[in-house]
Amino acid sequence: MPVLTDYQVAHYRDHGWVAPVDVLTADEATTLHRALVDAEQAFPDDLHAGHRNNAHLVLPFLADLAIHEVILDCVRSLVDDPRSLLNSVLFIKEPGSRAVRAGAGHSPRAPTARRGPLGTALLDE
Repeated sequence: MPVLTDYQVAHYRDHGWVAPVDVLTADEATTLHRALVDAEQAFPDDLHAGHRNNAHLVLPFLADLAIHEVILDCVRSLVDDPRSLLNSVLFIKEPGSRAVRAGAGHSPRAPTARRGPLGTALLDE
């Protein structure tokens, strides 16, 4: 069942992002954050600010997040029949930094990519 309002869908279509969307409880977010910090410590050469693409392929907790039912419901609000997870990019504010790092073509206000409605997952029709 779609969870985005008509206003949110229109905002996404006009601006390429929508936020906030409540997906996780505070405890769930804390657990995922801890898993990400642990992964960054375990794989410092592979998972860092300059290299956070497609981590869902090797970190199951990110794959689970990408296919979280609330996220998929939001995607269904935008795409009739989402089928594929193409890639993922993590936009993470580093401790002590004043700004969120965003790549070319991305809004610095929200963690999303051009076709990705919620940041962690880019879905194709």
